Amino acid sequence: AMQRKINETVQADRRAAAARAIRSRIAAGSISKEILAAASEIASSEPFVEATAAFLSAILNIDTTPQPGLVAAASAERTCLQLIADELLRACGPNMAAEFVPIDPEIEIESAYTPPQAAARPAAEIYAGRANLVAVLRADADTASAQTADGELPPLRLALNTHIDTIPPHIVSSRDGDTVRGRGACDAKGQAAMIV
Repeated sequence: AMQRKINETVQADRRAAAARAIRSRIAAGSISKEILAAASEIASSEPFVEATAAFLSAILNIDTTPQPGLVAAASAERTCLQLIADELLRACGPNMAAEFVPIDPEIEIESAYTPPQAAARPAAEIYAGRANLVAVLRADADTASAQTADGELPPLRLALNTHIDTIPPHIVSSRDGDTVRGRGACDAKGQAAMIV
């Protein structure tokens, strides 16, 4: 037990040191101005804006509002998540792995996760056929070696999280110039589109 505690302390110290080093790099501006300028140029380009708006419209048009039929709700969610997974795989290529992870019925112990309209049903029924999409973008060999070239920092990790369920009524997408409207455009299918 003592050795386990020592190992846990050493790991915590390493994580804290890595976090300090990462914060230090960010504060020092270690992301080059050229990389930031290139990212800004791509993000403001017409093809990027158009592709993002089209993708957002596509996921907005899938009705993920609460449904009386749990099978219909699970199907709509799966359709939306599959569209997101397909786009991630298309955009990122072979370094992207996407997996549907079934929602554990034990989630019912967290009342915040239980939909009010289905609260009288057991979680095993509510979440049957429903899943979360977990996507991991793996660094290629060049990126991984560049991240650890100084021998001090592990490869950087970043977790992005959002949701696709929306409140009723479903409102299909519409577009006015650069503005895309629809149920979930701001909460939170818009975030899903930006993550992709």
